[in-house]
Amino acid sequence: MLEKPRKLRVFLCHTSADKPKVLKLSQRLTMEHWIDSWLDEEKILPGQHWTSVIKQSLVEADSVIILISNNSIMKEGFVQREMNYAWDMSLEKPRSVIYLIPLRLEDCEVPLDLKERQWADYFGEKEEKTYLDLLKSLRLRYKQKFGIEAEEFSLEEQQLLIELATREKIEMESAKKAQLKVEKHIRQQAAREKAVWEVSEKKKTVLPIEKPIGKVDIIKGILGFTVVTLLVLMIMFIYSGWHTQSLSSPPAKTPTLIPTRLSVSLFSTVENPMIVIQEFATRTSTKQATREDTPLPSITPTSTPKDTTTPVPPNFRPETYTLQNGEFPLCIARRFNVDPDALLQASGMTNLDLYYPGLILTIPQSGAFPGNRTLVSHPTTYRVISSDETLYSIACKYGDIDPGAIASSNGISTGSVLSVGQQIKIP
Repeated sequence: MLEKPRKLRVFLCHTSADKPKVLKLSQRLTMEHWIDSWLDEEKILPGQHWTSVIKQSLVEADSVIILISNNSIMKEGFVQREMNYAWDMSLEKPRSVIYLIPLRLEDCEVPLDLKERQWADYFGEKEEKTYLDLLKSLRLRYKQKFGIEAEEFSLEEQQLLIELATREKIEMESAKKAQLKVEKHIRQQAAREKAVWEVSEKKKTVLPIEKPIGKVDIIKGILGFTVVTLLVLMIMFIYSGWHTQSLSSPPAKTPTLIPTRLSVSLFSTVENPMIVIQEFATRTSTKQATREDTPLPSITPTSTPKDTTTPVPPNFRPETYTLQNGEFPLCIARRFNVDPDALLQASGMTNLDLYYPGLILTIPQSGAFPGNRTLVSHPTTYRVISSDETLYSIACKYGDIDPGAIASSNGISTGSVLSVGQQIKIP
């Protein structure tokens, strides 16, 4: 039964680095009266849990536009969760439904999962043509959803929208000019008050005029410093000679007065600096030898990554299974021939929950997969096209195949690192 006509909900999946261009696209789509463009910056209210709101909006979306750039494919974080969740939602829809629409914002590599869908370039000379083609795709999705054509604006309505947009732009510019005028008036008033305060302060205290430093002043300063230095050296020389003479002569019977205005030399009490340096080097080498002789504590690994080449026997269902890199719950349901809903219920999960490598799933021991477990017919070989592919992600491409069987056919382990261009035998 067809739903009651409403606006088409369109979710814009993007990274924050592309926010300016995505915001302009959202505004253009909103101008189409039959489209409800969903953008987190415009829809999430203060105080809402943004992760839950985004996941709920993906569930309720009629179409998802995935905006691809070098920022989105290289960045780690929540944007990858959005893309993976949107991809999982698309697997539950018929192939004829226009659900995922990939758009490139710049010249970049399209992710492997999206290459089987027609993508377009929303930049450069192709931007306007791509936008018109995007509207055609969304109109087709509108017809698929509600069974009727999306109504377009008449010429009178389009002219009215243009006039409203122009009027709004003029009002915004006028408001901006008025704000700038007020700010200028405030700055001028502050400058006048500062000038009045400075004049009043000058009347209270007349500061002496500072004379600029000239070459004569610099020469006088240098001469004065030189004279003082020479006087100090002469005093030290005279005192040194007197001190040496007093040490070589016998002590006087009567006390000798110490000449006034002479300072006692410090050089006679200083040790040989080479002895101090040698002692410091000896202590440093001793401490270093002590540190090298002290063994460092050893660190024992707490666990060892699971790595196997043994394939799982046919019709075997383990009690639990740990998700590996590149796997997702629907893939595990196909592999072990179990119902996806029963798998999620047994694992305490829902369609809205996020999954990640290391998540432990509980495998039901009854029931079967509703439909064909094979996604794509098995080829003889497969060529690795991305450095982040694993035997687990390759197995998920075909649905009913076990990663251990692929590893056994190629004489490698399931945890082996694959290289781009490597040929993998598919059993």
